[in-house]
Amino acid sequence: MWEENTQMFRRLFRTVRGRYVLIISFLVISILVVLSFFSYQMIRTSIESRGRAHMDSAIRMISQQLDEEYTQALQISQHMTSRGVVGKQMNEMMRAKDMYELGEAKRKLGSNLQTVTAIGKQVELALYYSPEEGSITATTFMPKDNFNPAQGLPIARQTRSVTFHAIHESKSRFSNHPVVSVAWPDTFLFDRNLIIYVEVRTSVPELLKDINEEDASGYILFQLTKDGEICYCSHQEYANQDASALCFDGSELFGMSNHLVWCKNQSNSGYTYVLAIPRSTFTEHMFQWIDYLIIGILIAIILICIAVALFNHLILRKLQLIVDAVNAVSRPELFMTSKRTGMTEYDNLMERFEDLLEYARQLIDEVRVKEEQKSKLELETLYYQINPHFLMNSLNSLYWLARLNKQKEISDYVHHLMEILNYSLGRGEKDPTLRRELDISRDYLALEQMKHRFTVIYEVEEGAYLDSPTPRLFLQPVVENAVSHGMDTDGHLKIIVQPDESGAVIVIDDDGCGIEPDLIQEFSSLDSIKMHGGIGLRYTASMLRQFYGEDCTLLLENKPEGGARATIHLSMWKEASHDTGTDY
Repeated sequence: MWEENTQMFRRLFRTVRGRYVLIISFLVISILVVLSFFSYQMIRTSIESRGRAHMDSAIRMISQQLDEEYTQALQISQHMTSRGVVGKQMNEMMRAKDMYELGEAKRKLGSNLQTVTAIGKQVELALYYSPEEGSITATTFMPKDNFNPAQGLPIARQTRSVTFHAIHESKSRFSNHPVVSVAWPDTFLFDRNLIIYVEVRTSVPELLKDINEEDASGYILFQLTKDGEICYCSHQEYANQDASALCFDGSELFGMSNHLVWCKNQSNSGYTYVLAIPRSTFTEHMFQWIDYLIIGILIAIILICIAVALFNHLILRKLQLIVDAVNAVSRPELFMTSKRTGMTEYDNLMERFEDLLEYARQLIDEVRVKEEQKSKLELETLYYQINPHFLMNSLNSLYWLARLNKQKEISDYVHHLMEILNYSLGRGEKDPTLRRELDISRDYLALEQMKHRFTVIYEVEEGAYLDSPTPRLFLQPVVENAVSHGMDTDGHLKIIVQPDESGAVIVIDDDGCGIEPDLIQEFSSLDSIKMHGGIGLRYTASMLRQFYGEDCTLLLENKPEGGARATIHLSMWKEASHDTGTDY
């Protein structure tokens, strides 16, 4: 069974259609998997970011509202301290000596207390409580029975002098509204200790209700103590749970527990609030988007299947016509019958293929002609190689004939000529050097001195630089130019060769009639030499530029006292292109 499936897979993979189906299937599955993964991550991140931003905005709004309410309660408490307006009246009441003064002081105390609490419209209760007597000294409204501000109230924050209570039910006998309160112990006249208690009605539960109705989210508000314990919860289900169980005890400002997704905020006044939402509600939006994603993927799969079917009908079947036409090509003649598919692109492809066949036939003809020309060129090359060999043999015979007949001048002339020809044809040394170039220049000057009895002076400083590689026959044309321009029987030619920091300097100095100014101007730069200059100097300039690049100079100049000077600077210590010339 396994072998049959393997063979079927191989047969399927051998065809264009099979490979197309496999590739498309692989691409579709890969794209869907990657798209699903990244879409899920994007949806999750987007929902979390959106939920976090909304929760953060809501908790900041709630924190600001609670801070304002705590501040209001604290301001009223300050008026009620021993140094405040109401507190001073309390001291006056304690200072009363008779019933009349006591009654008058109580009236003024109650009036001032009502005035101070009237500033804050949400004040539910403000009173003085004596912990020593366990009774109320003065109050705006009657509190509930057995009320003690030092006991039974949830503490949100406690400083050295003031205790801030979390949201709780009002202790006024005439109100059940949620409030926030502060308790401020203070010492009054005659070292009497009283607790100032002020509670302000909070609008946070109503604000939380409005937010939940707007978003249908079911937010839950927690108020934490300094130690991270829960001191208030708007939902009774979580009121008695430990903060660590809900993962509130860490330093993170946003997180998730098993049941809640929460956002924490610490207000400017130091209170810590947590706004939470049931995790099921939070993930409900994510599941809705995942359902949309799954529907989108199914629609994409259906569209891809339709596209594959259309591609098979409109493309692959037409492609088979091209395959049939290509298979019908006769290999020796490269000829095929033209077929049309009805599609512009495929028909253009067939026309290009026909043009390609025509071009291939032309290339074959060109290759055949080039092969014939190559064979002919090889024969001609062999012929031209035989001619120099014959010439050298003839000169060698002439040399020995002169030696046998004791014709020294003729034998020397032939010897120098053979050295020059051997060197120019690349026979003997493969890589020319500066030393060998000087030897060839001596051979050339020896030939010229047989015709013109001029004087040659060599000043060559010995050194390893003489064995450095150079272009072949770059020096002889410069020497020839010095000899052929105005040298006579009484002339003097001086060749100076010495090393410098980067290579060598060659100076060829003569006392002839000088060099034409146009030629000096032409050779002012190796890159500006024109093609109609002297062949020898042009060859020298070209070889120097090719071998040394821009690090070489050839300077021609006329001397004031008469004659000319050619100066060549070779940069041997830099990397050069060691193409020394053509070997025959």
